[in-house]
Formats: sequence, structure tokens, C-alpha cells
Amino acid sequence: GDSIEAIGFPETDLYHINLTRAVWRNSIAMPSPQDSVIDSSIHELLEDRSGLRLFQSELYGKTIRLQGTVRRMPDGDILQLEDGPHVLPVDVSALERLPDGLAPNCHVEVTGSCIMDVDNWRPHAQFPKIRGITLVTRTANDIRITAHPPWWTVGRLLAVVCGLLALLLG
Repeated sequence: GDSIEAIGFPETDLYHINLTRAVWRNSIAMPSPQDSVIDSSIHELLEDRSGLRLFQSELYGKTIRLQGTVRRMPDGDILQLEDGPHVLPVDVSALERLPDGLAPNCHVEVTGSCIMDVDNWRPHAQFPKIRGITLVTRTANDIRITAHPPWWTVGRLLAVVCGLLALLLG
């Protein structure tokens, strides 16, 4: 969240502009421009129209909004968002705390920057290998709960059925 000024020698690959031998200093924080938010889905991010695995590289660095189900709460800084067979990691390390009521199986709408995980050990490769995509949240308002999980879960239903069977046998 700090604002800095940096100077260095730019080098580029397919997705990044890197500063080599860069020097930086703190600067006065400038208001960030309002990004236009692109509505997408995890399915569109990770597959092409024919169903083959293909990362949508044109969304790199853009602010996108996705909907999905919380598969697993963060172990550290990564929350897993699920949409059908696809799972997308969401980096929540910038948040001071998660929204109240967020739990596994909640349906959420998440807004953040789309960042691609590429091999950086070959920065001059013509086509670097993309390992995955991560959505990086910026503020607590980037995660909005759209629906809480139902009260009747498989475990609770099984407990009620077992209790009724025990009562019937007794």
C-alpha cells in the first residue's frame, strides 16, 4: 500500500515490464485511477469455447469481477474460489480481515486484479509457460457475500437420521 517512485532499466517479456538495477524512494500517495471492472467467470478465465484449458492472457493486470463458491477458507493468504470443476486461488493478503460471515460454501462475488503466474527463470522466453491465474483483492469491499450456505448440510441431515433411527430402535 506504500506509494513509491522507482527508476531503472526496463526489460520486457511477453507479460511483464521489469526494472533491472532499480532504485526506489517513498513518495506522496496519489489517488489511484478508477479501473473499469470486467465481469467474467472462472470458466471463461481458464477455458476456451471448446472446453480446452486456455488462460485468457488479455485479462492480465485488469480488474475483474468473478462469482463463485468459497471452497476452502484461507490457509494463510489464499482463499479458494470454486465454479463447477474449476478452482481459482484468491490472494487476500492485503485485507486486514475477511468479511463477517464468510464461511465455506458461501456464494461470493470477488473483485480484484488478475495476475498470471509465469516462469520467471526464463524472462526472455518468447512464450513463457503460464502456471496459473490468481485474483488479488485490494480492499475488504472486494469480497461480497451473495448467499450464505444452507443450514441443512449432509452432516446435519445424517445426524438427524441417525438420531431418529436410534430413537426408533429404543
